[in-house]
Amino acid sequence: MASLSTSETSEGTYVSRYLPWNKWDSPAEPTSSFGITRVENEKGADRDLKEMFVTHGKVEDTSYGLFPAVEVGKVEGDNIKERLSDPSVSDSESVGESLGGLMGDLHMNEYAHGDAKLANFMYEDRDIASIDHEFWEDNAGLDDCLRDLKMVRSDAATLDTFQEFMEGFEDGYRKEVETKGEGYKRNLPDYTEELIRFFDSEPDGEEIGYGRVRLSEQRGPRRGETGFLKSFRNLQENGYIDESLL
Repeated sequence: MASLSTSETSEGTYVSRYLPWNKWDSPAEPTSSFGITRVENEKGADRDLKEMFVTHGKVEDTSYGLFPAVEVGKVEGDNIKERLSDPSVSDSESVGESLGGLMGDLHMNEYAHGDAKLANFMYEDRDIASIDHEFWEDNAGLDDCLRDLKMVRSDAATLDTFQEFMEGFEDGYRKEVETKGEGYKRNLPDYTEELIRFFDSEPDGEEIGYGRVRLSEQRGPRRGETGFLKSFRNLQENGYIDESLL
């Protein structure tokens, strides 16, 4: 595994340095090709996100010799997971819509975040910033994009505002996908329709009209439930658990 250290610069910003070896090993002998890949992924995401004008931690290449390394700058804003876990926050649907728009934009450019948990996105003035790109995919296929969507949904399932957030996320994602068309710099991926169907199907393929047909049936997590139980209850009662398998 690559080592990671975080330090504060003289300007007061924080940077993360990734090195393709364990800190306990000699830097003359890199121990992990995966660590080198993580460094290259951060650099690739920086290049791709700049082209898309997506806010992200700016990457500085601090490589030397045969040993690649990068420093990633701090991004301002609220961590989405922490923000939506605050019971006083009432804009879950708006945050979801902004994140859905960004995710749709990434996928239609055939990119995938790779580690799309909510904590890896920041929110400020309706702008979404993307951080932590160690698993970035710059030639993403259907499975890569679906993995992003599933990770967002799974992580959001721990929130009391799961339903509101996912409705906003779906709306933002659909709008972004549907606005892509003639004159766009890339043709839409041939799996676009399959990505949209992610929002319309239960695991067994039954069409349910996610978030609209079943809205009146939502009960949400039981009072006092947290963590795994809350996540499981949200997924179960929103139709994402095949109970015949339990």
